[in-house]
Amino acid sequence: MIVSTAMRMDLDLVDAIRWLHSLGVDRIEVSHAQLDRVRYVDVRSYVDKVRNLVSDLGIEIPAAHLPVRRDLTEIRRVEEVPRIVDELRRWIEELRRLGTQKLVVHTLWLSLDAGISTWKHLAMVARINAKFFDELSRTARDLGIEILVENRVEKGYYGSTAADLLEIVEGREGLGICLDVGHAHAAGISIEEFVEIAKPWIRALHLHDNDGTRDQHLPPLLGTINWRKIVSLINYIDTPIYEVACSNEKCRNYIELIKLFHQTHWK
Repeated sequence: MIVSTAMRMDLDLVDAIRWLHSLGVDRIEVSHAQLDRVRYVDVRSYVDKVRNLVSDLGIEIPAAHLPVRRDLTEIRRVEEVPRIVDELRRWIEELRRLGTQKLVVHTLWLSLDAGISTWKHLAMVARINAKFFDELSRTARDLGIEILVENRVEKGYYGSTAADLLEIVEGREGLGICLDVGHAHAAGISIEEFVEIAKPWIRALHLHDNDGTRDQHLPPLLGTINWRKIVSLINYIDTPIYEVACSNEKCRNYIELIKLFHQTHWK
């Protein structure tokens, strides 16, 4: 069982890891919730602190969600892609020092231009992402890690469907898919169909719940996902990551709910 540091969005990464460890969680995903707040020039010193803590506590950081700040996921022109790739590669190189092998990333989105038709806009988005993931594929190959493309929660955005993600990962070395179950549910996408289409490429899971209308990142069983049905389709994945978001006193109870869910629903 892996738990994301999004469980304590209010804390710095070091403090969030300490808090999770104190509750018996020793396999942890680094969340973008903390990384989004780090300046580019501070990346190495920031990871140094985390590396020392990981060594002291004897925990594992098998996965990380790369930053998703707006300037790293929404662009106005294709010339911005190299800048984004450079910053993400820097994070990947540093996080690899923690032993992290699975790095989750979002697709890019192109800001709308009133002078471009919807069809041309979507075609441009696809071309930009092809360039973006060509570069990330080379990074994955060079560094010996997996870069996992996560399905987006925004309806109609490129990267929200299984077909979009297959266009990205097929034929690109080192890429796979992170199925975010909560995102699919909130976007009105059939999780069963998603798994049927993308099963050979799914390398990790982000597990959380919602009411089907918005991205709430609740613990499983607190929303409307039919978990008994879904788990029977996805429990072959050995990297279930509980990406529950919390920043108050409920967090401790959420950990207990996750542990109970994992014990009773996972293989």
